[in-house]
Amino acid sequence: MPALKKVSCDKLDEIHEKLYRFLKSRDWERTFRLRNLDEDKEVKNIIEFFKRNSTIKGSVGDASIYVISIYCLNPRSRSGKVFIVPLVVERGSSGYTVKMGRLGFDVFSASSEEEVVEHVRKKIGDFMRLFEKALSVKNPNAPMLVELLGCAEEARLIDFLWRIYGDELLSDEEVISGVYRVCFGESDFFINDRVIVIPSIGLFVARDKRSNKIFRYDYNFNVLEFYEVSPRDRLFYDVLPKVFGDLLKPEFVVKAPDGGWYMLSSSEAVVDGRRVSFATIGTYLPVDKRWFLHDIVAIACGESAENRCSIYSFREGYASRNIYIATHNVPSDYKESFLRYILGSEKTQRRAREWITEELAKEHEWEILPA
Repeated sequence: MPALKKVSCDKLDEIHEKLYRFLKSRDWERTFRLRNLDEDKEVKNIIEFFKRNSTIKGSVGDASIYVISIYCLNPRSRSGKVFIVPLVVERGSSGYTVKMGRLGFDVFSASSEEEVVEHVRKKIGDFMRLFEKALSVKNPNAPMLVELLGCAEEARLIDFLWRIYGDELLSDEEVISGVYRVCFGESDFFINDRVIVIPSIGLFVARDKRSNKIFRYDYNFNVLEFYEVSPRDRLFYDVLPKVFGDLLKPEFVVKAPDGGWYMLSSSEAVVDGRRVSFATIGTYLPVDKRWFLHDIVAIACGESAENRCSIYSFREGYASRNIYIATHNVPSDYKESFLRYILGSEKTQRRAREWITEELAKEHEWEILPA
């Protein structure tokens, strides 16, 4: 990975410590708006520091971009360190906006440069090559791409989409800006015909429209990997974008015993002649004034009575015929209420309601028998 420069571990620690101390002194503020660069000498010094130490430099329009991407090896401890951090300085009509990305600092076991490169690839894929390509052709989306270096899941998702769509992705401002807004907390989700991003339930999905395949991430030893969603489960991902707007509208808001609030909502859709029922549960976050989703579940039943129903947890990424296993991410105090809400919703198909009723009866019968 040519974008990574090897330095001594002392040098890497020195660079990391300087930027860490600067951010700490600014209460972790990363964006600075100045009428001119002499207005804030510390910020000006940081810009000069990036100019001296960056391994990648370039400009796109009114934005100057710098990236410090360095690594070191310690043969005695058989460990490696990687430090990646970007800086974007953009000039506008009213002055300058200076944005420092998140500090991507990582320590891991390594005994060779090849292992360092492999470690970085597992974290963010070939995203650095994608960004360098965007910078070299002065693509207007390059400033957003470089800031995504600080968001491991979002960067890996963009990298995976690049493998699917090639350089045409560089011009897809809707996807890049949508994923960017989620990365930096400007939005809680982003969904279109290429991606589904809902971090609160760990949902990062890429769609290959040409092959009609859907891929979802999975953590493997804390590394983001993508796997193809099975044709059986793909139905749920095809439908989710169509109903997601409805699921964000609280149908019921309930006060919890601890004084908090949680919301319940539902929706339904018909795909290929099959009805799919959806339900979600979320907790209200008063500080952020928004709902935090715990899970979205979908229920589908076979065309005949012999084909039983199953419930799909988007948080877990699997379908189950045990409603309690499929809803184990729902807070325990609310699980019974959630299932009874699904049971009573008009948007839950009749066969699914019958199945849930049977499952609830079995559960309560099992609880009563030992007594």
